[in-house]
Amino acid sequence: MKIKKNAVQTLQLKPDSQNRLIAYTTAAGLGAFFAGQSVEAQVTLSSAYSYPASLNIGAGTLGYNYINIDGVGNNFNLDITATRATLGGIVAGDSALNPSANGYIIPWTLGTTIGPSSGSAPTYKKWLATAGFDNFPTTEAMGFKFVSSGSTYFGYMDIQITKVGSSITAATIADIYYNATPNTDITIGPVPEPSSLALLAVGVVGMAARCARRVRTK
Repeated sequence: MKIKKNAVQTLQLKPDSQNRLIAYTTAAGLGAFFAGQSVEAQVTLSSAYSYPASLNIGAGTLGYNYINIDGVGNNFNLDITATRATLGGIVAGDSALNPSANGYIIPWTLGTTIGPSSGSAPTYKKWLATAGFDNFPTTEAMGFKFVSSGSTYFGYMDIQITKVGSSITAATIADIYYNATPNTDITIGPVPEPSSLALLAVGVVGMAARCARRVRTK
C-alpha cells in the first residue's frame, strides 16, 4: 500500500517573471516619488454607503443618517429635516472643516487640500442648509476630520442638498473619501490619488528620464 506524502506547493516564479515583478514594484515606488506622492498615503473610498446614496429626511430620528467613515464606528450623524441639514460629530474631535472662517458649513473647491494645517470648524452652527439658505445646491465637497482608535484622519464627502422653495426635499452623497494615514493631507479632486497603474506609468517615465540624463553625461 502506497502512502501519499502531503507536499506543500510553493509558488515559484521564473527568473523573467521575478525580474518583471521587481521592476513593476520599483517603478510604482518611483512613480510615487516622481509624482510627489507619499507611498504611505492611503486615500480610500469609504464603504459607508453604496454610491450615490439618498439620505433620510424627516422629523426627529426619521432624519438621522449615521456615517461610519472607516468601518470602526459611527463618526457623524447628518440630521436632515425639511428645514435644516445639520452635521453632528459622534466622538470628541469629529468635526466639519471649512476652507475659510464661516459660521456655517461651506464647500471646498477642486484642488484644495484638507489636513492638519488647513481648515477650520464652523464658528456658529454646523448647518449645510436651512429654510433660508443652501450652501450645497449642487454636488460640492464638504471637508471633515474624525478620530478613530485615538488618531485623527482627514477627508471629504461630495454632497448635494436639494430644496423646493424653503423646504429640503432631497439629500444625496455622491462619495466619501478619506486618507487612511493619520494626520495626513487629502486633496479634493475627481481622482484623489493616482492609481497603481498611474504611479507605474509615472515611475517608468521617471526612470527613462534618469537613464537619458546618464547617457548625455557620459
